[in-house]
Amino acid sequence: MIKHVVIFKMKSNLPEETKRLNAMQLISELKNLKKKIIQIKTLHTGINCNPENDHDIIFDMGFESMDDLKIYLNHPLRLNAINFFATVKETKVCIDYEMEKY
Repeated sequence: MIKHVVIFKMKSNLPEETKRLNAMQLISELKNLKKKIIQIKTLHTGINCNPENDHDIIFDMGFESMDDLKIYLNHPLRLNAINFFATVKETKVCIDYEMEKY
């Protein structure tokens, strides 16, 4: 399985309540993508609960292959969703890796 993990830092110049609402909307958008893009096999999301950490949101997606990940990355619904993401995020960190089986 290929994992696609993304961590966002929300724009810091926004009030905390606005950041929280934006984070919830971002997660809602991701859940909608999971329902509509069949290549997404798993989705886990979370909002940071430790104020000492630098980032606010994480999502972790699973795909059966790199080809499926590429389909997702170029999917029109995902491209539309990242327009919203771009308006609320300050920074993004991303990693894609193949899960080891033990």
